Amino acid sequence: MANQTSSSTTKQSIIDYYDQTQFDYSVAWTGKVDKAVHFGFYDATARTHREALLNTNRVLAKWAALEGGQRVLDAGCGQGGSCFWMHQQLDVETVGIAPVASQIAVCRANAAELGLASKATFEVADFCQMPFADASFDVVWACESVCHAQKKRAFYQEAYRVLKPGGRLVLAEYLRSARPLAAKEE
Repeated sequence: MANQTSSSTTKQSIIDYYDQTQFDYSVAWTGKVDKAVHFGFYDATARTHREALLNTNRVLAKWAALEGGQRVLDAGCGQGGSCFWMHQQLDVETVGIAPVASQIAVCRANAAELGLASKATFEVADFCQMPFADASFDVVWACESVCHAQKKRAFYQEAYRVLKPGGRLVLAEYLRSARPLAAKEE
């Protein structure tokens, strides 16, 4: 029971964080095009924050071997930026999930504004207990989100379950250098 309480406390703290920082991300972090809530991937072609955010999508799409017509689950979709990019650039169907209801509301509003509501859908869901049938997706895309899963194994088991045979998991993540960190660093 204590483990379940710890898990729900952690989940609520993640929801609270994103609820409290939504304005900050929308003003200081994202733009009209990128709508990303991740750090971005800098390389020789991406020198600015905006370029790095969009570059992350290009790099992950290449690694996932995305092709038009495929169905992609964005596990931890933030404000929906990767889903919109994938549909616009590659003509894939995307489903974004996150446990943060305010983020999903933003995703749905963005999808409607972009005219993508039928191709980019969003649900409040836990990617460690997904509400999808087995073998539902060609690709599971997780960009800087699995760090929030208290039990990483549950995410990987669920990703495997919802992937079609031959499906791919593409993941970008940052890692902690130590646990626990000093209070100030935490």
